[in-house]
Amino acid sequence: MTALALALLLGGAPAKAAPAPHVENENWVIDARVEPAPKQGQPSTLLVQLDTRNGFHLNEDYPINFKADAETGFEKAKASKGDGVELAPGDAKGEEKHRALVRLRFNPRAPGQALVGGVFAFSSCSAERCLIDKIEVRVQVDVTK
Repeated sequence: MTALALALLLGGAPAKAAPAPHVENENWVIDARVEPAPKQGQPSTLLVQLDTRNGFHLNEDYPINFKADAETGFEKAKASKGDGVELAPGDAKGEEKHRALVRLRFNPRAPGQALVGGVFAFSSCSAERCLIDKIEVRVQVDVTK
């Protein structure tokens, strides 16, 4: 019995993982960080790297994008392929793309703790199937004055 079937049988939905700077499953891994350390009113950049694995590659026909959280002070609300999202072969050989790198600048509005991030939408494929994912990715930062 799957976790979803068991949860529905018990009267609830499966628990959703909290957004984090590191998220992975058997087909991909995502890591996020902020550079440089954020200061109030000064630009920093959210960097999110996705690497496929176990025979999967990025589906370039799917609109790969990252939708940033509005309240964080991002310069633009969405990054997409060719406009803030760069695709690369990664460590794999061949023509297929196995890595996506998101770069989004933001200006923290106030000092203190903040979650910086958004939702990464992408599709990864193997020889047998293609999967679509929308993953919340956020980095906890301490914004200084």
